[in-house]
Amino acid sequence: MELLSDAMFLNSVLTTITLLASAVFLILAFVKVGSRQMSGAALLGRIVTIALILGFVYSIPKLSKFLAGITEGEQKSQIATTATATLAPTPEPVVTPAPNAAEMSAPPATPVDTGAPLAILLWLAVAIVAGIIIVAIIWAAIILRRKMAAKDNERKVMEVEITRATDYWKSVIKRHEAIRSKILEAETDIDMLLKFPALTDISVEATSNLFRVLRDTENADQREPGGYADLESVPSVHELSKAEYPTAVRNLEHAWSKAYSNASRIGTKNLPESDRKAIKRIRQLLTRVSGAGLNEHERASAYGQIKKLLNGLQSITVPQQAMDAIEAQHRLAITA
Repeated sequence: MELLSDAMFLNSVLTTITLLASAVFLILAFVKVGSRQMSGAALLGRIVTIALILGFVYSIPKLSKFLAGITEGEQKSQIATTATATLAPTPEPVVTPAPNAAEMSAPPATPVDTGAPLAILLWLAVAIVAGIIIVAIIWAAIILRRKMAAKDNERKVMEVEITRATDYWKSVIKRHEAIRSKILEAETDIDMLLKFPALTDISVEATSNLFRVLRDTENADQREPGGYADLESVPSVHELSKAEYPTAVRNLEHAWSKAYSNASRIGTKNLPESDRKAIKRIRQLLTRVSGAGLNEHERASAYGQIKKLLNGLQSITVPQQAMDAIEAQHRLAITA
C-alpha cells in the first residue's frame, strides 16, 4: 500500500510539472515577447501567474486522491489489525504487577504517522523547484527573443546604411561623368568652342586648373567601399564625403564652375579683330550647313570654308577632336 501511494504521488507531481511546462510553452508560442503593447516584466508576471494557477488547479484532485488513499490505507490497516486480534486465540492470563500511581496518571502514547506530512512537504518542495525552473526557462526565452530581435533590427539598419552609402557613391560617379561630358563637349562642339574659347585655352589659369583637377580625379581611387563586417563598420554619408574620390569630384565641380564662369565672362573680347571676324563667319556657315536649303555641293563647299577658317585662327587652338568632327562632316557631304 505504501509503495502504491508513493507511485500515485510521483505520478501526480510529474503530471503537474508537465502541465505547467506545457502551459508556459503554449503561452510563449502565441504571445510576442517584448511587444510595444506589453513590457517584458508584465508579460513574465502574467505567464507565471497563469502557469501557477493551472498547476494548482490541476494538482488539487491529485493531492486529494493521494491523501484519501493514505487515509483509506490507514483505515484498512486498523480493520485488519482488529480482525487479527479477534480471531487470534486467547492467551494464558499473565499476572502482571499493578502499575504505580505515576504510570496510571500518564496519558496513553499516541503513534505518530509522519507519512502524510512528509509527502506534502515533498510535494511542495518539488512544486517550488518546478516553479523556479519554469521561471528560469521563461526568463531565458525572453532574453533570447530580445537578443534575436535586436540582432534582426541591427541587420535591417545595416542594410539601410549600406544602401545609403552605395547610393551616395553612385551619385558621386554620376557627378564625375557629368563634368567629364561637359569638358568633352567644350572640346568637340564647334559652336561652344567658338563661343567660349577660354574653356580650351590652357594658358588661362582657370582652364589650366580645371584640367589639372580633372587629371587628379581620374587618378583617384574610384572603387566603391564594401565588405562591411557589422553596423559600426558602415561609414556614414558624411564620412564617405571625406574620402579621396568624392573630395576630388567636388574639387572638379568647383574647378569647372570657375572655368566656365571665367570663359563666359571673357567670351571673344580678348581675341584679335581678325579672329573675331573669322569666328563670326564660321558660325554663319555652321548655321547654313545645319539647315535644309543647301545642296550637296554647297554643303561640301561650306565645310571646306569652315576648315580653312578654323586653321587660320591665330589666338585659338582648335582641339583635334573638333577638327575631326568637321572633317567627318565634310567627307560625308562630299560622298553624298
